[in-house]
Amino acid sequence: MVEKMGDPAKDEGEWIAKIDLVEDGKKLKLVEHEELGKCREECKTVQRAAQEVLSDHDTDIAEKLWQVGTCSFRSLVNSMSV
Repeated sequence: MVEKMGDPAKDEGEWIAKIDLVEDGKKLKLVEHEELGKCREECKTVQRAAQEVLSDHDTDIAEKLWQVGTCSFRSLVNSMSV
């Protein structure tokens, strides 16, 4: 399941298609939309970053999911950040 979280073509990774990269001066911001978008360059950038992070922390994420059961992506990220 964790491996699929970085693939926007899978149900577990559809969150990536809701993320948009928006310029904010000299920085980029991640903006979450309610609706799924088409996966183009920005989506593929988020996908590559997610896959890199997931590959480094897949065991930690799987353990956290096992502990809390089903949870939203946002609550998973928040719990991993603490």
